Amino acid sequence: MDLVDKPNRGPFLISVDVGIHPTLAETFEIMQGSLDLASSEDTIQGMLQITAVTASPSIVLTPNRMALWKKIREATDAGGCSSDPVAYVEMIKESGSNSFSFPTHISAAALQGAQSNEPFVSYSALTGKKSLEPMNADSCIGYINWHIRADKQNQLKLRSPLRRIDVDVIKGVARVYSGADLKQQDRAVQALHHRMKVDPSYTCLTYGASS
Repeated sequence: MDLVDKPNRGPFLISVDVGIHPTLAETFEIMQGSLDLASSEDTIQGMLQITAVTASPSIVLTPNRMALWKKIREATDAGGCSSDPVAYVEMIKESGSNSFSFPTHISAAALQGAQSNEPFVSYSALTGKKSLEPMNADSCIGYINWHIRADKQNQLKLRSPLRRIDVDVIKGVARVYSGADLKQQDRAVQALHHRMKVDPSYTCLTYGASS
């Protein structure tokens, strides 16, 4: 679906895969199995990170979800933004075992920014170096993740201790780099694997893998 060039007035789904990742790059050593969380799990600080965003143009909403979507659609229309799309966003964690969803208005300003296709300024999470990034989904996700990563005082309230299930996802990516079939891994592992391939912040953590 080309949401940017052909905004959709009807309901559509945007799936946002998220995970809890270590706040410090060094703690990704758990991918190599060198860290035992049995005794130290609560001491490892994690933060929410987006790993993938996908859109589905044709969906059938449950009656409750449709009612919520219609409420936002009507409010958007009443506000003079009848041509703007209203999406149903589903935040997915742990390959779908934990999720929540909500309808949201996508403003004309946001669409125009994407349509302009102009590069934007970003900063390296590792070096702080400024660079121009292309206007595409991967670079925008990377910028959001950088903003969360830079929030060292947790003003966004998006930090929490890593749990075993969070570590298992990272270890799953390590198995792929060691030769495991990516297609056989669950959704969370596949999403993180892709993010590590396209996000420069993870370059030093892929152990030279190109799969």
